[in-house]
This record gives sequence, structure tokens and C-alpha cells, in this order.
Amino acid sequence: IARLWTTMAGRHVELREVDYAEVLRERARGADASWEQVIANCLTGKAFDIPEALLQSLIEGSIDSETLQQVFQQLDDAVEGAGGNAGARAAALIRLLRGLVSAVHDRAPQHEERVMRDLAMALGHASPDLLVSLVAQAHEQSEAGSPVVDNVIERIPDGTIASFVAHQVVESGAPLDRVAQAFHALVVDVDRRERLVSMAYDTAIVSGAEGETFEQSWKAVAERLLSQYSDEPFVSEQYAQQLTTV
Repeated sequence: IARLWTTMAGRHVELREVDYAEVLRERARGADASWEQVIANCLTGKAFDIPEALLQSLIEGSIDSETLQQVFQQLDDAVEGAGGNAGARAAALIRLLRGLVSAVHDRAPQHEERVMRDLAMALGHASPDLLVSLVAQAHEQSEAGSPVVDNVIERIPDGTIASFVAHQVVESGAPLDRVAQAFHALVVDVDRRERLVSMAYDTAIVSGAEGETFEQSWKAVAERLLSQYSDEPFVSEQYAQQLTTV
């Protein structure tokens, strides 16, 4: 187009072509650098600060739960790389969650609910150890009058929790006791636990888990997930009948 324009009379107007692919790459690098800045801020424990462009993207919805999941993983890796345990990783994640929710609340409270739901969905992909520590610290802060993180955790959808259980048990091979602790921390209501264990079984089947070995192992999984922290299992009569027919 620029070459054609020079053959016409209006040469006093200069046309320049824009490489939009390069522009998008520059934006991506800018977003990555901004998240690195936010993560570094969470690691130091100082006052939370989020770049304006990143906050605007969060408000507009261009940052979804998948992006937030990657950010959570980057934060987790950064703390672990610095020698932090699960408690330190949970504390850094709490600073991030509280900072993001607070920033959105101050700027655009009408979008706060959606952002909290996106954060909740992203949390469903965290490790069992991190979730156990996160819930414990969030409850302490909630009792102290800061229920923000508790409110985010309460918004983790049933389907996300079911997928978490199925993935941890079938694919990641995480210790069953730790998965059960995370499951109990996320789901307090007994009836809801039974429903989600059934959903997790269906999710595992859809993901390709099958065969007699899986069916036998799932019985132990279900019994552990539906047990209390004590040695005595709690399985309702209705769900016990389902276990015997698996």
C-alpha cells in the first residue's frame, strides 16, 4: 500500500505499515514483565502494587482463569526456588489474591465478583500441599477480620474441585492422604463431599481412566475422601451402596 501511494499525487502524506504480529509480541512481553513485577512484590511482602495496564486487563476480562493459573504457578515456583516451604508459598499467594481483589474493588467494584470467580477457578489447579496451607492461613485471616481469600476459596466451582481430585489421584499420583486433606479443607459439607466424589469419578472416566484396577483403587479413594480425619470412616448408607456397585 505504501509503494502504491507514492505513485499517486498525494505524496505529502506518508504511510507506514504496522507489523501487528510484532506489536502483539511486544504486548505479551510487557504483560510477562508486569506479572514478574507483581510476583516480586508479593515475595518481598511489601505494599502490593499492580501496573495500571495489568489492572485494566484484569478488569476488562482479558486476563482469564488460565492466565491466572500460570501466574500462580510462577509465584509458587519463585517461592520454592527461594527455599520456601508450603506455608511460605501460601503466604505469598494470599498476598497476591488479596492485592488483586483489593485493586479491582477500589477501581471497578462491579467486576469484583467475576474476578474472584476467575481466581477461584485458577486455585483449583494448585497442589494439595499448597491448598491445605492456603485454606489454613485464609481461615486465620478471616477470623482476624480479613475474609477476602476465604471468599475466593468459597467460590471454587464444584466441577473444578472434582477435576482437581480426579487429576491428583489418577494422573499426578499425589499421596491420597494429602489429597483427602485438601479436599476436606475445600469442602466442609458432608453431602457436598459425596456429590463431588461422584463427580470426580465421572471426570476420571471421561479422562480415560478405566479397567478393573482403576475401579478397585477408586473404592479406596472414595472411602478416604469421605472419611473424617479420625481413623473411623464416614460414609453414608446411600453412598456405601454406590461403592459396592462400582
